[in-house]
Amino acid sequence: LIAIEHGPKTDDEINIINRGANYGWPVVSGMCDDSLESAICTTTSIIEPWVNWTPTIAPGTILYYGHQRYPEWTGRYFVGTLKETDLRLLEVENGKLEEKVHFLDQKFGRIRDLCTSPDGRIFLITFNKIPSKHLVNYRPVLDTNFAYELLVEIFPDSLKGI
Repeated sequence: LIAIEHGPKTDDEINIINRGANYGWPVVSGMCDDSLESAICTTTSIIEPWVNWTPTIAPGTILYYGHQRYPEWTGRYFVGTLKETDLRLLEVENGKLEEKVHFLDQKFGRIRDLCTSPDGRIFLITFNKIPSKHLVNYRPVLDTNFAYELLVEIFPDSLKGI
């Protein structure tokens, strides 16, 4: 089980959730990296995040891609951001989750959710008024006076040259 969360002002996180584990909230936010947090972390079994972002990115969603449709993405994670309005590709290296690529930066705005279809296609949903002029397949799902939802299919070939 993986949780992605916003920090109060700093330290957005991805945590691997384990039964009974202490992730520090609300005393420790992010890593045990200041004197108060370090003292608490040495006297208590605080689990530091798998990934930590300072400054914050406002992660909105995380997706583990386990399908074989796009082998270059198999076993990797995608994080959609609200504040940075981009999509991030991460992979596990030496037990740590490392960012590899940022893409779709400011192309679709705030990325709200990601999902994989049964056939391995990846979709993101965003609420924005202006569709991207980027070379990514997209189709509007809902267009009203109150909200603009955009469902976007992403695939490796559409992201070349970003």
